[in-house]
Amino acid sequence: MSTGRVASHAPAAEGRPWQRIGRYDVFQAFARGGMASVHLGRLTGASGFTRVVAIKRLHPLYAESDEHCRMLREEARILSRIRHANVVSLLDVVHADGELCLVMDYIAGVALADLARDAIALGERLSPPVAVAIVVDMLRGLHAAHEARGEDGAPLEVVHRDVSPHNVLVGADGVARVLDFGIAKALRTEQLTLSGDLRGKLTYMAPEQLRGARATRQSDVFSAGVTLWEVLAARKLFGEEGGVAPSSLSLSRPVPPPSQWASDVPPHLDAALGRALALDPRERFESAEEMALALEDACSPAGREVVRAHVERIAADELERRAERVQEVELAPGDGPEPAETAEPAVPLGLVARAPRRSPRVAVALTLAGLVGAAAFIALRPTSPAAPREAAPSAPVSVASTPSAPASSAIDPALASLSADAAADVAAVAIPDAATRAGGALRPAVKKVPDCTPAFRIDGAGVKIYKPECL
Repeated sequence: MSTGRVASHAPAAEGRPWQRIGRYDVFQAFARGGMASVHLGRLTGASGFTRVVAIKRLHPLYAESDEHCRMLREEARILSRIRHANVVSLLDVVHADGELCLVMDYIAGVALADLARDAIALGERLSPPVAVAIVVDMLRGLHAAHEARGEDGAPLEVVHRDVSPHNVLVGADGVARVLDFGIAKALRTEQLTLSGDLRGKLTYMAPEQLRGARATRQSDVFSAGVTLWEVLAARKLFGEEGGVAPSSLSLSRPVPPPSQWASDVPPHLDAALGRALALDPRERFESAEEMALALEDACSPAGREVVRAHVERIAADELERRAERVQEVELAPGDGPEPAETAEPAVPLGLVARAPRRSPRVAVALTLAGLVGAAAFIALRPTSPAAPREAAPSAPVSVASTPSAPASSAIDPALASLSADAAADVAAVAIPDAATRAGGALRPAVKKVPDCTPAFRIDGAGVKIYKPECL
């Protein structure tokens, strides 16, 4: 990433997004450069869809800078034209709320610089087959960038200009990917020379870049050679970053072979690196793909599973920390859109909440349910001593409103003819029976329609007695 300073921000509440940009929840940064920071983010879509992404955003110091916004837009334009398994994919560009952000695929993994450093801390270094496998992936990603074409089909002549172990992500899947095209150039659209434009890491720059000449794909080849040399030899090639050693050494004499410090580096690999690190660009490989083929011939690269095992073993702690952060993002409450309105659950009669936009069918269903309940109450209320013995035993009507009532109670058969959406708004009236009084669950009442034709009967003395259930 480019150089600059980071503006400070207040930390986010524990477990909550740092902020909301467009349709993305943005969390704390896990990587920072001079011009931008990279954050874990979460896209929340319809039907509960979520996806964890990486979001690159300009520091607030540069968010209103036309030049820095132009650079980020140029990076997005270049990435949109590169589709390759060894390049981190661009998913979206967000320009909202005063922010300009690139949304990229989140890859679980570590930078090659960190992987090599952690190996040294363990008293080892990456073997030539593993190092070659990683750098070959990187070269294939670079070649895809170099060969990218515009909408009109013409070559863009992209040059990364910042190839280094810091910008190679080695995934937990054993695949290496190129990232950070923040200072890349599409030379076809460039109107000015690059004289004096020394953006990038000095210790990985080609001699022509240090002289202020125009960078080409051979410049990226040289930087890839420096990257592989350092991984093999487990040491810096041109001194500490930012020092003066690169300009004096790389412009004056050939680079020593890595086998001088690593005896397991085969001679053919020394020779391939010697060509990649030639001081004259015309003596280097013509393309990153040509260099990748030469490395594969010089040293058979390790397979994906071998690389994956190395990453999981050497970077276990970092991968575990990353996995924990991803899980926090996935489980964190969001500030995203409200969930879609869902069907209202059935609630007991007498406890029906007022709901907006009820359809007429639902209103009719509720009225019918109320009538059924009223009829049940009348039929089962206590009667006077003179009432016939046919009257039902005295028992209060109970509404299924306690937690012990089963949530999946069946709807009264009298309502079976209602449509499904209307029936869902009606709660079953439950009447305690012997099983209920003994501790059983409430059961929906099943009331027969009374015979009220006629609504009375004549006793033995010829007296007309009205049926209680028909009152």
